[in-house]
Amino acid sequence: MSRCKACDAILTESEMRKVDFNTNQFLDLCYGCAVVSNLALLQEDDRIDQSIDETLRDLGFDLSNN
Repeated sequence: MSRCKACDAILTESEMRKVDFNTNQFLDLCYGCAVVSNLALLQEDDRIDQSIDETLRDLGFDLSNN
């Protein structure tokens, strides 16, 4: 019996088989915690993209797609 790393819930068979595509390691997260984790990663990626765009604009780069 395995438990979720985040909330300590007992994992189902399918949750125990889920693998991270980037690391090829088992996620060890229940479905709900995996969803929250993915949303947090997407928000962080968006923040990084916005930060890069702001820095490039500050340096005088034109980011418009004319």
